[in-house]
Amino acid sequence: MKETKKLLPKAGKILTAGIFLALLVTGCWNDVFEPGAGGNVTVTIETAGRTVRPDLITDASVFDRITVEFTREGYIQTLTLQGSTSGSINLESGTWNISALGFIVINGREYEAARGSSSVTVGAGGASVSITLRTGIFSGSPR
Repeated sequence: MKETKKLLPKAGKILTAGIFLALLVTGCWNDVFEPGAGGNVTVTIETAGRTVRPDLITDASVFDRITVEFTREGYIQTLTLQGSTSGSINLESGTWNISALGFIVINGREYEAARGSSSVTVGAGGASVSITLRTGIFSGSPR
């Protein structure tokens, strides 16, 4: 009888630890083994010529800085390109809306010179997207 009383507290501790571990493993199961948790997105920036008047911005490499903003369900991820017209970012799975702005520097001030938008669906294998920046008349205020 004395041995049974000594074993009950040990068995209770072992049982409690086992239940805790089982809950911990099943609670994390989806995060560890979830397929398609996200992927790498490669972004390429291009420009579109204007049709009404000549356009001096015929190559995306003329921009001093390009910001690419990805939004999905309230989440925002930003990719900044400087001296390059392509880059990559890791995003969670799902469909992301993309807004891109091209900036040029004139007399030491940065101005928005072009903008574009697109969307991309990200899966486990990643994705690629090309965004065309179009010049136009914007606010004209420096950044």
